[in-house]
Amino acid sequence: MTFVRKLNVAVIFGGRSAEHEVSVKSAIYIISKFSYEKYNVIPIYITQDGKWMIYSGKIVDFHASNLGDDSVQIIFSTDKSNPGIFRVYDNRIQHIKVDVVFPALLGMYGEDGTIQGLFELTDIPYVGCGVFASSVCMDKTLIKSIVESCQIPQPKSISYEKTTILTADKYNNDVINHVGYPCFIKPARLGTSIGIRRVTKKEELSPAIEHAFMFDRKIIIEELINGRELKCAVLGSGGEDTEASVMCEVKKNRAFIL
Repeated sequence: MTFVRKLNVAVIFGGRSAEHEVSVKSAIYIISKFSYEKYNVIPIYITQDGKWMIYSGKIVDFHASNLGDDSVQIIFSTDKSNPGIFRVYDNRIQHIKVDVVFPALLGMYGEDGTIQGLFELTDIPYVGCGVFASSVCMDKTLIKSIVESCQIPQPKSISYEKTTILTADKYNNDVINHVGYPCFIKPARLGTSIGIRRVTKKEELSPAIEHAFMFDRKIIIEELINGRELKCAVLGSGGEDTEASVMCEVKKNRAFIL
């Protein structure tokens, strides 16, 4: 009889970004879909102040406030010859091998290439985009310039740094001249809808800009596009083994409100 060792998959979630809670919800869903006949799932929670913990309780019951006895602190090994994690408890250190990492982190320090660089250093395979794609795509203003160079149509936009100090009239004139109403105000380097507001008139503009600057030092203002949202997941890196999923469409039953 042949015995096949199950792969140790570390699902990393939480993190230091404003999208911490969204990451936790994503991880709970991801972990629930694993086949435990094939994989040993290692839930690794990063607290909002940057502490790494291994969680051993039921993932459906996870909440940052109930870590308690169900978690111990870990250290992620950067030693390529001894990859994995070191579990620290009772004045002892236990090494746990990690075969692959599934990052469920969102926003800064999760989708921006930083943690992907850590995995590259340790030579541990991981799910998702590499360092360059992650870092470039994280910045909406940067990726828009690349997309524009490829002559791919995109929403009109303007961006501002936090050091830019303009009057409400100047912001309003910029929007009218370059974007138009209604428009969306967004932090330039966040991944989800946190910090985003839909603006339909001048009176809503300055508060929305101030709100977006609470989450990033750079913001972007984009025109509203009344269109369809289609998605297609791609697995692979462009070679013969690359696979594309079935196309899906995101449907909504109300306007964007946040």
